[in-house]
Amino acid sequence: MSNLSRLAKILSRQNIDISHLVALTEYLEDENVMAMLETASFEDLDPALLDRLMPLLDRQSKGTILQKVMDGEMNAEAIRTLLPYADDMMIAQIESGVMEGAFPEEVLAMIREFQEKQLLSEMREKEQKQ
Repeated sequence: MSNLSRLAKILSRQNIDISHLVALTEYLEDENVMAMLETASFEDLDPALLDRLMPLLDRQSKGTILQKVMDGEMNAEAIRTLLPYADDMMIAQIESGVMEGAFPEEVLAMIREFQEKQLLSEMREKEQKQ
């Protein structure tokens, strides 16, 4: 167990969650990942890496990802990874981007799917509290 994992375990007892950082660190320690990073571009950025980075990114960085998708430098699937970390304003921008033709139409289905899952999760939480 790494020192970071130990720290995460200690902090979790205090309701402080650094699991995203631990997951990213463990992912980056893999030799295959390091080899992939040496040749990676935004076009072929590994979705698993993006998934681990997303919780650590600020709003500006998330906006950069959206811009890269609009510019065709990243696949639109990156938006699916972004959605759980996007605020309502960013989701509205993405929807507007679809209407303007900046994003493919399937992005609306991604948003709808994400929002449905989010709503179901909220409903389950309410049921469990009752």
